[in-house]
Amino acid sequence: FTRVGDATAAPFAQTRYCALLSETRFPVSFVQVSPRQEPCFYSTVPPQPVPPLTQTLQGYLRALEPLLPPEELNHTRRMVQEFGRPGGLGQQLQEGLERRARLTKNWVSDLWVQWAYLESRQPLAVHSNPAISLPRRDYNDWRSQFASKLIAAVLDFRAKLPVEYMRGKPLCMELYPLLFSSSRIPGPKHDYVARYSNSRRSPTHITVVRNYQVGRAGAWLFLCANAAVCLPPVTFSCRVHSEVCPACDIASQRMFRGGRTEYIRSPTNQALKFILAFDDRTREAKLELLREAVDAYSELTAQALRGHGIDRHLLGLKLQAIEEGLSIPKIFMDTAYGLATHWKLRTGQVPTNTDSVMCFGPLVPDGYAVCYNPQADHVHFAVTAFNCCEETNAETMARTLKETLCDLQELLQPTV
Repeated sequence: FTRVGDATAAPFAQTRYCALLSETRFPVSFVQVSPRQEPCFYSTVPPQPVPPLTQTLQGYLRALEPLLPPEELNHTRRMVQEFGRPGGLGQQLQEGLERRARLTKNWVSDLWVQWAYLESRQPLAVHSNPAISLPRRDYNDWRSQFASKLIAAVLDFRAKLPVEYMRGKPLCMELYPLLFSSSRIPGPKHDYVARYSNSRRSPTHITVVRNYQVGRAGAWLFLCANAAVCLPPVTFSCRVHSEVCPACDIASQRMFRGGRTEYIRSPTNQALKFILAFDDRTREAKLELLREAVDAYSELTAQALRGHGIDRHLLGLKLQAIEEGLSIPKIFMDTAYGLATHWKLRTGQVPTNTDSVMCFGPLVPDGYAVCYNPQADHVHFAVTAFNCCEETNAETMARTLKETLCDLQELLQPTV
């Protein structure tokens, strides 16, 4: 287990955590877990499609409209048109991705894991691994068995895991085995993942690392050791920083085999119009602009859930050029692409049926991350920022986020 308070997490602050393991030294305690039949993770979901090139390029230009002045946008538009012309470089790279889709389980997942995770040289805590704040509970009576009960519950979860569904469609379950019997092995230029669950005999040991001490247990004995929510964070950047920043919400791609995630770009022309008019228009006008902003975001969400998001596709085209030994296309060397992918705001929904709250770090040093957990009558938010950046402040973000939500609540309440 990685503690969030370790030295690797020093720049990461302004967020409170509930540590997974207490600093108290535990006595040895054991729990017996009955071995169960290995669950079947065979996936019957469809393969992830490669989006049409023209559609992605048009979506990219629309995403840039709230971020760039007209003259810069026109420069980028000419560059995009050259990249996407018939018989051009874009078409060549698109054909390479389509060929990859025919020959692999998922055309983008391996590329994404290698680029976003294994080649990253940043500490895993904060930058890759999330933290979770557990519900308030009195741990004094069973502290000595907390880790063993947690491990037993995880194994029970693994044994009973049913196929999951989203919007009535089954989700790919093939990633779940990677949570067990896998290890990320460090390397000088990139890491790699070693998996030990493919052998005939299922692994029977668990390694627990705590305070740089390693414990091992064997033979089943264990050593105890959505749119209305995304709009307010975007509004924050306008209210506090007087700018519309590149922002993304994380969408699942598990409706496709081996699918990971896609970004939904929160800033849209419709959202910008609503934000700019919030303090000036009548209630009816603001409600109409809000509907348009929500509809635009909902369409982007539906597009991502069909496998037609733009960001993984653009990254795939760039990495395909590198794989073919070509120079990086000009479209990806353009300052507009650098701006559009400097994610100053990252949001993600992690719903649970408890008051647990997950939190993760920003994607860039001068950014924010907001993880939210909707409940029946309230929403939990975890807001994070880096202490090393003087421009960002998680407390200010949280306060402004609350004020914005209250403003929206007042707007949406029917008038008497």
